[in-house]
Formats: sequence, structure tokens, C-alpha cells
Amino acid sequence: LQPDGTLDVDLTSGIFATQADGARLAYGQIACTADALAGVEAVRFRVEGEPLQAPDGEGQSTELPVTCDSYANLVAPPAG
Repeated sequence: LQPDGTLDVDLTSGIFATQADGARLAYGQIACTADALAGVEAVRFRVEGEPLQAPDGEGQSTELPVTCDSYANLVAPPAG
């Protein structure tokens, strides 16, 4: 965890097998899970230590840290 609250999540190259919508959901799930941890403000993805351009909720690639809000469009609205 970096002093600014950014958590570096280091994945294996197996993440590249996940494509399109599945990739957005996978990264979103990781970001939202990490975002719920105390002190974590954002997540930056890496593969085997190297920066990774990961898809955000809109499918745009970014090396910038993301939050659960970056994937809000993928979350179903609450029933009610």
C-alpha cells in the first residue's frame, strides 16, 4: 500500500486470457474488493511487477489507479 492509499495489485500473465466484458468485470471485482479495505483509496494493476493497462468500466485502457467507482456502470442498481 502506497502512502497515498494506492494498492498495487500484481497479477500473473494468466489475466490476459480474460477478454472483453469478462475482463472489465474481473478488474472491477478486484478493484471493488480492494477498495473496501481500510486505507485503500485506489488500485493500480501490474503483471509480474510491470505496469498494466487495464480496462475501466467503459472498456478504456488505463495505467492510472482506479476505484470501485471506475466500474460503477457495471453494477446493477439496487432492487426496490
